[in-house]
Amino acid sequence: DTLARPQERFCQFFDESEVINPAVAAALASEDWQGLGKWTDESHRQTVVHLRNTVPETAWLPDEARRLKALAASAFGAGFGGSCWAIVEKERAEIF
Repeated sequence: DTLARPQERFCQFFDESEVINPAVAAALASEDWQGLGKWTDESHRQTVVHLRNTVPETAWLPDEARRLKALAASAFGAGFGGSCWAIVEKERAEIF
């Protein structure tokens, strides 16, 4: 099945709202770039594994951005499509 079951959606929503978003905010506030990457990676992983609302064309982009030294990256959109954002150091932006 391609759609997440209600329990999976709830668990992902809870984790995103109560665990991941506060951790991302704290990482940004303290300039903890490793923590920012860790928590955005987890957010994206849960989207792919639990929500299952990504498509192969965008699901791989955050991993590739991280491989290319983005501090953090994640796919987003209305589901089954969308785009990807990535945060890179200003000095690396052109190379990225």
